[in-house]
Amino acid sequence: MNPNTMIPSHYQSHLVRPRGGGGSIGARALRNPGRRLSRSIVGGMVLSVLCFGACQLMAEEALIAIQAEGETAGKALLTHDSVTVPQEGLQRAPDLRSARGKTFNTGGFSPEAVSLEMAVTMEQFIELPFEVAPGIEVEALALDIAYDISETGPRGIEVRVSADGFETHQVLLTDDSVDPKGEKYMDEPLETPARLRGDRCALRIYAWGAASTRGTLDFEDMGANVSLALRGNVLSSAVD
Repeated sequence: MNPNTMIPSHYQSHLVRPRGGGGSIGARALRNPGRRLSRSIVGGMVLSVLCFGACQLMAEEALIAIQAEGETAGKALLTHDSVTVPQEGLQRAPDLRSARGKTFNTGGFSPEAVSLEMAVTMEQFIELPFEVAPGIEVEALALDIAYDISETGPRGIEVRVSADGFETHQVLLTDDSVDPKGEKYMDEPLETPARLRGDRCALRIYAWGAASTRGTLDFEDMGANVSLALRGNVLSSAVD
């Protein structure tokens, strides 16, 4: 059977399956209109704004998809052939730690991080570094993600993306009232596409509002063993 048979058309082109990977990305549309996606830009990034309809009409491809469950949870399940993710996949900041569970679960969040600003200052984040091939620029158009928290886990998260090691960044998602029962977003276009290139790209998920260091943030299966995916277009060349 063609391994991409069950993958929607915007995921099929130019996919690379890392060694040991498997499965496919399902086509469920999961929405939560009560949260904010790509609301702000900081650090002077200049980006083109596309309307909702334009985003829906563009031919999006999977740039990165992260495995939800199993021994390799948190590692790249699929990548576009122009994008490289380190073998370890998702990485925790030094003060955070792995927590029990079949998905990529993280504990150690400080109760002192009571706001996004404190989370940034205290480096309460999970990061996914990646590289874009030389001469190529990618345009991220959508973020797909599923997560939940334990009873004492962080009540707020923000997902950011950067092309320069977070000297500048763009906000992709802010959720300041995480539902412990779970949050899922899929097929939600970013209000502002993010243009990314080079070897200093990364997604970063900040978290704050935990009641205890034993509280956890858990990335969950949104379908087909995928917990997080970045989708968009691959441009033919990067402009210096």
